[in-house]
Amino acid sequence: MSNSKDVEKKREPLVSIVMPVYNCEDYIETTVQSVISQTYGNWELLIVDDKSNDTTLEKIHSMANLDGRIKIQTNYQNSGAAKSRNSAIEQSNGRFIAFLDGDDVWHSNKLAEQVAFLLSSGHVFCFSSYDIVTEKGDYLDSVNVPNRVSYENILDTCPIGCLTAIYDTEYFGKQYMGEMRTCEDYVLWLKLLKKTPWAYSVQKPLASYRIRPGSLSRNKLSVALSHWKVYRNIEKLTLGRSLRHFARYLVGGIIKNRKTLGS
Repeated sequence: MSNSKDVEKKREPLVSIVMPVYNCEDYIETTVQSVISQTYGNWELLIVDDKSNDTTLEKIHSMANLDGRIKIQTNYQNSGAAKSRNSAIEQSNGRFIAFLDGDDVWHSNKLAEQVAFLLSSGHVFCFSSYDIVTEKGDYLDSVNVPNRVSYENILDTCPIGCLTAIYDTEYFGKQYMGEMRTCEDYVLWLKLLKKTPWAYSVQKPLASYRIRPGSLSRNKLSVALSHWKVYRNIEKLTLGRSLRHFARYLVGGIIKNRKTLGS
């Protein structure tokens, strides 16, 4: 007979955690352990290795052998985070879809806090504040997010950290990332916020974002150009509207965060 904890676990909605990994051998064990250590137990971790050429794949296989909730896919060629995430979403079984990259870390109460928040409020898309840490994991700063954001809000500046976002497939169905090398998560948030008025937040930091030299997300020019392409090519905004939102993005998203993310 199952004990009370097993019964309670079965009542919890399944959370599918989407994790693309590429050459994360120095961080992947800490990252995966942060999932295993969650106080919320009903999850599946869908790891997609994007043709790593270090020991990342070996390490995740070792951890998967110890926990059946960890499932591994491998790309035949390096395809980028967006395609890797989309492949995991396609294979997911959970009511809720959450995201974590192979070098970031969740706080142990992350899933419990957000799933409880979603279920008690009836909201369908949420995110949280998060900490910024160095490559070695030392605390730098925290990103504190607003209580809620709309589609129009995130056209100006987007506070939704991918490592904190969760959406409800019972409401949205499976929704996929944009097919871009940068800002692919931003495209998804815009898509979701066309289907629901607000994304709501848990105010406390529930994850840690690791700053790594040379990462795509730290190339500000590349990210800025991608934002422009999102406005014009994906969202089909007029030139005037695109310029207005882009100017606000540059002020709010780059200059304002220079202290946190580095100049």
